[in-house]
Amino acid sequence: MKRFCNRLITGIGLAALLSLTGCGDNEPEPKKNPEPEKKKAAAPAPEKKKTAVKTFADSEEGSFKVRYSNTEQAKKKTEVRDAQENVSILKKDDPGAAVQQEKISKKEQLRRDSFRTKRPAGSFAALLEPLNSGKIIRWSPQWHSEIASGVRLPAVAISPDRTMIVIAETLGEPQGPFGTRLVFLDTCSWTITAVHHLWKKDVRFIAAAPDHTLVLAARRQEAFKSADEIILLDPRNGREKQVLPLPGIRRVYIDPAGWIFAVFARESEKSNRVKVFSSLIKDGSQTGFEWVTSNHSPVIAFSHDGSQYAAAGDQAVELYRKSDCRLIESTPLPDGFVTADLLIAGDTVIAAPESRLQRRAIAFRSSWHQEFGENSFGLLVPQPDDPAHFFGAVMSRKGRISRIALSTLKEQSGVDPEEGRPRTTGDPKAVFAFPKIKVTAVLDEKGCFYLLYLDAAGKRWQKEILIKSTAAK
Repeated sequence: MKRFCNRLITGIGLAALLSLTGCGDNEPEPKKNPEPEKKKAAAPAPEKKKTAVKTFADSEEGSFKVRYSNTEQAKKKTEVRDAQENVSILKKDDPGAAVQQEKISKKEQLRRDSFRTKRPAGSFAALLEPLNSGKIIRWSPQWHSEIASGVRLPAVAISPDRTMIVIAETLGEPQGPFGTRLVFLDTCSWTITAVHHLWKKDVRFIAAAPDHTLVLAARRQEAFKSADEIILLDPRNGREKQVLPLPGIRRVYIDPAGWIFAVFARESEKSNRVKVFSSLIKDGSQTGFEWVTSNHSPVIAFSHDGSQYAAAGDQAVELYRKSDCRLIESTPLPDGFVTADLLIAGDTVIAAPESRLQRRAIAFRSSWHQEFGENSFGLLVPQPDDPAHFFGAVMSRKGRISRIALSTLKEQSGVDPEEGRPRTTGDPKAVFAFPKIKVTAVLDEKGCFYLLYLDAAGKRWQKEILIKSTAAK
């Protein structure tokens, strides 16, 4: 008994050290600890032993708490299992917060410093900055040897002001049930500024609204008797502001005015419909309207000024006028083409096919259209420094990231991510460019997040690796 108590006290001490300050956990699921706590040894009924259960607090303090529950009831309770070993928050003066500095030249350090900028007032980054003042948050995507990619990162999105990247990590055992960890990466400081947990939500898609509300598409789970649903999340505390059940929902897109466009799964009876909520974010109104497309489960894109939007899937590229949602034009897609990504750049709509198809992307302009580049990897990259003249695209061969001129559809510049040093081997999963800093942010399929840039001389591609999966540690 003494040995058990000593081990429990050590475990509780370690949990306190790794407490996640600022994590807004939604209905936290306890993690069972079979060891009884020493202080509870004098319980009046020996046969009713209380088990210490660690959970994350739903508060800005984010500290670990200890709960006690009946063992039999705990066994019957459905829960998401997660060891919490790949995320921690430390005070800046904590000895464990120190990291081994990479040896780089002074010029290289100045180059990297130029990628750190002041947070604009009113930005998403400024909103979350106070959450963990004086703290250091560390996260590494958990490696799972039983799946091909090794990590479970189903969704990633960037805020409209491009100051925050949000990454979803799936929690739970391979067979479920599943929860979701949301990691907020500040693109001004390139540090993790918040982590929130949604313990009973299987989030599959993320979109960020102009007012910084997160809009999530979550998949139903039989274990929790939950439905497919849209979740409006407050990023400051990780709490749900509103939940809207919507059978078959798989993706959500948000236009510059804050309208939500909900897209359904291909197997859904509503796969050729898009439901639009014009006031859900603004005032919580669930009243919406649907429009029918020629595509199944289309991808949606918006023009820079929000006056037009486009939809493309497996049949056609359709361009609509926002003011009355009227179809302007529709151009058939080639046989077998299935759209993975869509972008409106200037007066051109670009459709990138699913990577498995091994075919080129297509640019559409009025009645004219043309294939370009190499076989597409299915990712398009807006170029916010000059969106009227350039766009980015990722190619299948070596995951090449190309900057392409709209006028010619020719590559102006490009880089194979593996060329940058230090070496990484995962294909890009998400790629982001920025208006004021000459850097490309890449999240690859193996859970490595890095900044890709040319050195000060403009000759060699370099990487600053910010995040690695637990397998790479």
